[in-house]
Amino acid sequence: MRATIHSVGLVGDLLERAARATPAAVEDRRSGWWLRHTDNGKWWSGATLAHGTADGLARRIEAAERFYAELGAAARFQVCADCPDALDRSLAARGYRREAPISLLTAVTGVRPESYARPEISVCVDTSPGPDWFAVLRATSGPGTDVEHETRLLCRVGPPHVYVTGLADGAPVGIGRAVADAGWAGAFTMVTIPEARRRGVGSVVLSAIARWARANDAPQLYLQVERSNDAARRFYDAVGFTRLATYHYRVQSAAGATVGRV
Repeated sequence: MRATIHSVGLVGDLLERAARATPAAVEDRRSGWWLRHTDNGKWWSGATLAHGTADGLARRIEAAERFYAELGAAARFQVCADCPDALDRSLAARGYRREAPISLLTAVTGVRPESYARPEISVCVDTSPGPDWFAVLRATSGPGTDVEHETRLLCRVGPPHVYVTGLADGAPVGIGRAVADAGWAGAFTMVTIPEARRRGVGSVVLSAIARWARANDAPQLYLQVERSNDAARRFYDAVGFTRLATYHYRVQSAAGATVGRV
């Protein structure tokens, strides 16, 4: 029987670029899907990307479940328009819960990035995360987050990348990072400390990313934002991003996570 090939479009392509920009601790591609796991519990670096081949759906799901079970984790799948049509229904039937609806946004870097400059906010642009960048990440991360552990994985990013820190009166107040990959630049870790929000810090950081992206032959930007984050969605709308697609995750139930665990 001939295998059914599910072609990968722009949505799946950008999500694979995002995966390369956020390396996982453990990865496996032997099943034909991209199985990813990171023990920090973050959905963006620890889920299966089920793009491409669509044949043997149940067999591929079971292979992914074994992969996660051997790592002592619940299986997690990223479900987008470029996944096999029956994937979401199949996972729901197996008891997977639906989580984290995300918007995938795109923009062209020529959309007036300089118009968001703020004289009182300067930026530091570097190829590695420095102490100020880490300070903002720690200040904006959830309780118990091992920031150093998370960022150690970023040392494995292959394509050109940049770390941007926004400074107000010399103090770090906001950060972002970007990875350029074949004409596209993904923007990640866009955060501002609470006391500096609504002062244009995000706009200044994003402008620096846009300039860097243009200089690295990546005139198109993409990023991902949780659909529940209304403030972030309004901000990205205002600076020229448009929604390309939405996607979500399916996570194995606690009962299912014990099946086949090593």
